[in-house]
Amino acid sequence: MPPKTLGRLFTSLVVGLLLAALSLALSLFIAERILGYYDRNAGLPANGLVGGVRYTWGHPVRENSYKARGSEPIVPKQAGVYRVLSLGDSLTWGAGVSESERYTGVAEALLNKIDAEKKIEF
Repeated sequence: MPPKTLGRLFTSLVVGLLLAALSLALSLFIAERILGYYDRNAGLPANGLVGGVRYTWGHPVRENSYKARGSEPIVPKQAGVYRVLSLGDSLTWGAGVSESERYTGVAEALLNKIDAEKKIEF
């Protein structure tokens, strides 16, 4: 191919890509205007720091002195109490659920129902 033909081909390719990008940007702009501005959190429960209190989707978060979610453990541990430390990610922390709904809270409640003489804390 002669150099002029390659130059024209390259120019038409660049112009085509620019027109496609402009068309996409204009389409997205129009779609946003048609749908209107909306608040993404409208109607959803509180999440994050609201009024000085931390929430996870409507559930207040209690943090103890160890920076763990939950009540303050009694130190030293009382006789007959068994403690379980759970390490994990946001599922263990309980993102979006109350303390009693976390799997650690459910396990604690079930295990304490099995044997009333032993006290298990997670």
